[in-house]
Amino acid sequence: MNIGFASVAEVDQLWPLIVNRVQHSCIRGGNPITAGELWQMCRSGNGFLCIVHDGNEILSSSVWRFEDDAFRCWMLEGKNMRDWLSHLREFIEKIASENGSKRLLTKGRKGWLRLFQTARECGDDYEVILT
Repeated sequence: MNIGFASVAEVDQLWPLIVNRVQHSCIRGGNPITAGELWQMCRSGNGFLCIVHDGNEILSSSVWRFEDDAFRCWMLEGKNMRDWLSHLREFIEKIASENGSKRLLTKGRKGWLRLFQTARECGDDYEVILT
């Protein structure tokens, strides 16, 4: 299992492989942003495209951005989530903490409360306090 952020130069190469899944995730999760806007965010360096892969196949993609004291997930999609979710969470929490974030934030569906048992509703967001 490999997890990492794509460089800005890699975003254009990876995007065609994930764009349909990203757009589906945006629509399904009620995300107020489109795949095109996320692509612009990542290729401009204003967001981070995180990829989970097994060497042969992309299992998940997500888009993250630092905002004040939080590391916000703008979109998360993937298949066989049980296989990689805990690894992704460890990776994201490490990056967030190393860069001064005190919490993870996302909008989306109530499924976040199942995926991250420590998440709580905070207005329109779901929030995980980092320890």
